[in-house]
Amino acid sequence: MPVGFVYVDGLSVGDVGESTLSERLVLGEGGFIAITVVIDAADGRLVSTPEVSGRGFSDDPGALKDAATLVDSALADLAAERVTDTHRIAQTIRRTVGRWVGDTYRRRPMIVPDRAERLRGRPAPLIATVLAGTWAVRPADRLGP
Repeated sequence: MPVGFVYVDGLSVGDVGESTLSERLVLGEGGFIAITVVIDAADGRLVSTPEVSGRGFSDDPGALKDAATLVDSALADLAAERVTDTHRIAQTIRRTVGRWVGDTYRRRPMIVPDRAERLRGRPAPLIATVLAGTWAVRPADRLGP
């Protein structure tokens, strides 16, 4: 009788695949970094300073402060080119933070960009970010702790 792997996840057996376990391994080893940005829909400029937060990455509250500055600079370069493509902005954020984290900490956390657009003449949207069970809801034009 052939025998393979049987995955047990909570109360279920066999419902968890290799990809889910691989993602959990990445989260467990490297942590999670979320970058929230609010961008003007018309020209691609940042409306406020990027908010960078992490879970399972570092206990130092200032560990990711430099990443916000790098994201701000990278998105300013894109705005100068009038780039408003969602995918390109997300990839730029992911690559910028990923390269910085790799060079600085020699780690590879999961990096998740969160982007909202602000339309001219309308109030800023509310951003809701969920990190490891913690909700943070705030007006997008007043990002911060």
